[in-house]
Amino acid sequence: MITKQTQNKTQNKRRKFCVSFAFLFCLSFAFLPIATQAAAVTSISDIISTSAPSTSANHTIQFTIAAEIPASGKIIITPQAGQFTIPAGLDYTDIDLKDDSVDLTLDSSAGTGADSAVGVSVTTGTSGSITFTLNDTDAVAGSSTIAVEIGTNAEEGETGDVQITNPSAVTSYTMGVETQNSSSDTLDEGTAMIAIVDQVSASSGAGEATTTEEVVVIESVIVGGLGGVSPDRPLTNIIFEGQAPPESTVFILKEGEVTTSTFTGGDDEFSILLENIRSAIYDFSIYVIDRVGRISSPISLETSVPIGKTTEVKDIIVPPTISIEKEKVEQGKSVVVRGESIPNQEVLVKVGDREEPIGRIQTDETGQYEFEIPTRTLAQGLYRIQTQVQIENVLSPSSSPVEFQVIIPLIEEPKEPEKEEPVLPPEEEPKIKPEPKPDRPVIEIPDEVKPEPLPEKPEEPKTIKEVIKEAPQKVLDKIVRAVSSRTGKLLLFIVILVLVYLIFKSVLKSRD
Repeated sequence: MITKQTQNKTQNKRRKFCVSFAFLFCLSFAFLPIATQAAAVTSISDIISTSAPSTSANHTIQFTIAAEIPASGKIIITPQAGQFTIPAGLDYTDIDLKDDSVDLTLDSSAGTGADSAVGVSVTTGTSGSITFTLNDTDAVAGSSTIAVEIGTNAEEGETGDVQITNPSAVTSYTMGVETQNSSSDTLDEGTAMIAIVDQVSASSGAGEATTTEEVVVIESVIVGGLGGVSPDRPLTNIIFEGQAPPESTVFILKEGEVTTSTFTGGDDEFSILLENIRSAIYDFSIYVIDRVGRISSPISLETSVPIGKTTEVKDIIVPPTISIEKEKVEQGKSVVVRGESIPNQEVLVKVGDREEPIGRIQTDETGQYEFEIPTRTLAQGLYRIQTQVQIENVLSPSSSPVEFQVIIPLIEEPKEPEKEEPVLPPEEEPKIKPEPKPDRPVIEIPDEVKPEPLPEKPEEPKTIKEVIKEAPQKVLDKIVRAVSSRTGKLLLFIVILVLVYLIFKSVLKSRD
């Protein structure tokens, strides 16, 4: 018989065994490889000394890493391939590298031992890169802020004298950043966007954005090697100011979608504020709908919205609206063109691709304009008209084009005069005076202007009757073409021989 003491001993042994097994089981996991995941990182930005195309510029690239870069690890800066040019003379003397505002010593190759040099390797050309390799002892701690200065702004040790050349086209480009360990495994990576823009001329009428000497580009997110998430980018504002026809609606589009609109009322000026938008490069468009529903041609504005600043796009002149009375007009008659623009300003009228205006008219106090074009001297064909408004020697963009076609009137055969029947005098009616013809300005198209070619009309599908009617003729044409060939002639000769043989044979049988 098992005593109670024996049962307790057995239970204690079981507890000790279970505890020991659990301890060994957990301990075994300490020696297993653990998958690492990059922590969340903050943001990257680049400041260039000039945003002009095809121009040498300094770069100040700043970013905060998430994971530690170990000894012999790397930092790689890669401008967008095929766009930026790293000149052949650029080397470590044209570059500064800072770790939390402390300058690090640079050389052509990585050093040995603590506080020794960081190696710099430069791949030149339009698909170049700059690689920093840490020495074999020192690491860069996680959460460090790294700054890279490239160009004449690199003043630690020797002052740099070689800069990276901007792309030639006006748009936005990337500047890539990547950190690696000594085995070239990616730790963190990210991309900054750089805006290459021309200075906006007031003469374009498209507005002028206020900028500083240095262009702050889009702040972009560095994504950790295994999916780190960064904080939100800061929000900023942009203001659009300009002139448009009175009592019209001004629309602002961002990336092709209507963002907001405003009504000008009796005034021709407008001001629109877009609040709380991310710092980035945007394609904005502006157009108006006037009081009778005519739509202006849009103005396209590629605008860089910098970090932490309110951007102002000023002096926008919206193109005039325009419409035409009729699209076809008989030679000798006039065609009327109407539209709206800024009140009491001069409107230039252009035809086709001709640079010089063919006439000028004045808008009235409500912004409306109207003129007629006589066609008595115009050749038969298509003519394209556009208008621009001029304000203190500044021209707006051109309006949307309107077209009219001059046609030759048909000459009817003279009819025999009908016999006039005596007409009884009508009862007296109140006389109605005809309305006076409006006194419109007349703008003539010069004789040297040639009409544009008419668009080709698509061939209309044939009816079943037409197809059936043409079928025998087509078959006959094919037979004639076949017989006309060398092979066709030979086949025809053989057929004739066979027919002659059969006829001759039939005649002989009939005689028998």
